[in-house]
Amino acid sequence: PEQRTLPAGDRDEPMNVDLQIRPGTIVVHGDPSHSYQLSVGGGEPVRLIPEAATRIPFRKESQIAATVVELRSDGTKRERFVRISAGKEVSVSFVSE
Repeated sequence: PEQRTLPAGDRDEPMNVDLQIRPGTIVVHGDPSHSYQLSVGGGEPVRLIPEAATRIPFRKESQIAATVVELRSDGTKRERFVRISAGKEVSVSFVSE
């Protein structure tokens, strides 16, 4: 990060500031022989690798509502609803109990 000292005074001093929202992280727990993807709205699905942390970028919002889909080898699928928050990690489990 850049630091800048502003001189004391009685007039306004313009300054450009570029702020970025920290990415969220999602970890999927499930059978490694199955495929997993994250769907947000109507956008392209994001492939998720079981037990690996996947960073999810944010633009304006600080929270995303999404669906994680498990695509099983027999053609069936299971879904989990998830909220991903900026700067936080969330886990989703498809492990059978």
